[in-house]
Amino acid sequence: MKKQLRRLLPDAQSLRQRKGLGWLAPWLGREQLWYLSRHSVALGMALGVFFGLLTPFAQIFLAVMAAIALRANVAAAALSTLVTNPLTFAPIYYLAYRLGNFLLGNEGGAGVPFSGDASWWSDLSGVGKPLLLGLVLIALVLAPLVYLAVSTLWRLSSAWAWQRRKARRQAL
Repeated sequence: MKKQLRRLLPDAQSLRQRKGLGWLAPWLGREQLWYLSRHSVALGMALGVFFGLLTPFAQIFLAVMAAIALRANVAAAALSTLVTNPLTFAPIYYLAYRLGNFLLGNEGGAGVPFSGDASWWSDLSGVGKPLLLGLVLIALVLAPLVYLAVSTLWRLSSAWAWQRRKARRQAL
């Protein structure tokens, strides 16, 4: 699994050379933030999914800052924020809104409450609480699940690699 991830993820050196990221060099230069271990990659991906779902802006920045603070893999954190992208944004936010409406006990939460008249601001403010509640709940549930899934897949991949090596040695 490490080989596939090394090909996909950028390294510390390439990011330090990018314009605009020079001010992060003291933090991004730490090799432990780029090390590919089961825990650091799983934690980085969980942080990225958490901030990717929870915030509609500054997702990558917040995920990277959290990864630096928690010594998780920075690249995994940054890339996994892409869980919300132009294709998935609307369905995720609609699901979060519906979930929040359900949890708040709002009947008539079958759709987004826009009446089409001049009171669009009050209509939009009615979306806020259910949407925020749904996003927080989804982020709090999915982030640990992502950590467990990545960690489990990493262990299985390592076990399969050991089995293949053992079979090759026995074949010789």
